Amino acid sequence: MARTAEARAVGTAGAGTGAAGAGAAAGATSTAPAGTVGIAGAATGEAGATGTAASGTAGIADAAGATSTAASGTAGTAGAAAGEAGAGDGATAEVPAAGTSGGHAAGAAGVAAAPAIPRLNVVGPDILGPNGDAVLLRGVNWGWWGEAIEEDASIIRHELGANVVRTAVRWYYWGSRDNPDHRNNARDSDSPGHINPEHLAILDSNVQWLSEQGLWIILFASSDQGRGENEANFANTPALRQEFIEMWQFWAERYRDVPYLGAFEVLAEPRFAEFGRDVSKSQLRDLYQEIIDGIMSVTGDSIPFVIGAMDFYRAANLTSEYHLPGYEIIYAANHYHAREYTQGTAPYGYPSAELDSEDIAEYLQQPLAFRDQFQVPVWADQFGASRDAIEYLAYTSDIIAFFESESLHWTYWNWRQRTGGRGAYEPRDPDSDEYVRNVPLFDLLDAALPGEE
Repeated sequence: MARTAEARAVGTAGAGTGAAGAGAAAGATSTAPAGTVGIAGAATGEAGATGTAASGTAGIADAAGATSTAASGTAGTAGAAAGEAGAGDGATAEVPAAGTSGGHAAGAAGVAAAPAIPRLNVVGPDILGPNGDAVLLRGVNWGWWGEAIEEDASIIRHELGANVVRTAVRWYYWGSRDNPDHRNNARDSDSPGHINPEHLAILDSNVQWLSEQGLWIILFASSDQGRGENEANFANTPALRQEFIEMWQFWAERYRDVPYLGAFEVLAEPRFAEFGRDVSKSQLRDLYQEIIDGIMSVTGDSIPFVIGAMDFYRAANLTSEYHLPGYEIIYAANHYHAREYTQGTAPYGYPSAELDSEDIAEYLQQPLAFRDQFQVPVWADQFGASRDAIEYLAYTSDIIAFFESESLHWTYWNWRQRTGGRGAYEPRDPDSDEYVRNVPLFDLLDAALPGEE
């Protein structure tokens, strides 16, 4: 789907007018301290909340006495330059509807166009940055819920030199069939957006930290029950599917104007086949499309999406049935080959007769063929091996070298991880809350990344 030109502001001008930050419900504003990205706090989205957006917030206008006038279809925000170009106190800034190419030129009336929000754009097999140049996404996963801290974003951007983070929310997530109260389950059907307010506050912080560092954010929804483990899942239970779509619409409204929101990954690693659910590849594609259409009713075509094959985004399963033409889609494929090796249980090492660089390359031939056939971008969303795997650093280095040789986008799994031995940061001991850096792995990733761009 071709991207329409747009010029939306990110926040509000003046106290109590419009909607502050990303995703506040109609009539709601939120106090945002200087230097934030303007995401409203955990209570945002509840109609009737009031407050102000302070100067210094990312993209938020706060000209003295300015008010916000937004045309139908906008995010309810005013241009950042309001009250500066030829206008005095009390000036009004106007914003065109999202999806238009205009804005009003600054002049005697003090009306100024809103600055463009940094966004990615999918064009053929390429992902383009805000300046229209091709971007190769390279980074890490924040895959373990609630473990990231603010300084991580700065380390990833400035010390490691990555440009993207894939960050999770787990919703309708039990961890096992018998634990609907799993601590990582963000689902709360009675709360705004069907998300637990405490989980929403963590997500707000994660998004804010990443955006402030200029890191592209790929927000993914993980749902073990919804993606097939439970008999009542998103494919066969319309009411549950609608609640999931409404959750996504809430996120889309909340974060639609956050800088560096890169893509929405609508349902990570579906597993319908693994659990014997009667869901075909084409039916999964249609489910993806229904969720995407629901999100686009909020965002238009301003933010790309990520989808992949069942089960587990296995590379060999990414076949033509999953191609969804007419949308800006990035196609995901895991690289955990060979699985017993990556889990650290194989008796052999790397390289060996059982596993070498040719095996690494062979494993990804199907996603590469898919990319060439349909002219779409492909992304290795997860890869890595336990440090218990023999010569895991050599294995990881060769995988990244292959990604680079094929211009594949990639995110290493995982940044902070309590178990499994794959984290760039891991607990000092099993009972500790103190994380320590895996220096050899960190240095390998650092050497592989090009540095700040």
